[in-house]
Amino acid sequence: MRIYRIIAALAGLSQRVLHLFGVFPVVTGIRMLVMAEKAPDLEKNPVLRLAHRHLRIHKDYHGEKFTVVKDGVRYFSRCSWC
Repeated sequence: MRIYRIIAALAGLSQRVLHLFGVFPVVTGIRMLVMAEKAPDLEKNPVLRLAHRHLRIHKDYHGEKFTVVKDGVRYFSRCSWC
């Protein structure tokens, strides 16, 4: 009997997770529709600010290369983040 209770609890939990994953694309689509006219401000983006703090990112574009070696030091190019 105990196994049935465990399975029922997991089924209820998985249903909540599926609802969460169903709501996420709807909310994201609405945000994209509302923000379609605004250009993103890359200076305020928290992911890019974190990357700039913890990774060496070169200021110039270098074609299609994601990493660049300057003076013996490897940098990520801006192409890999934009």
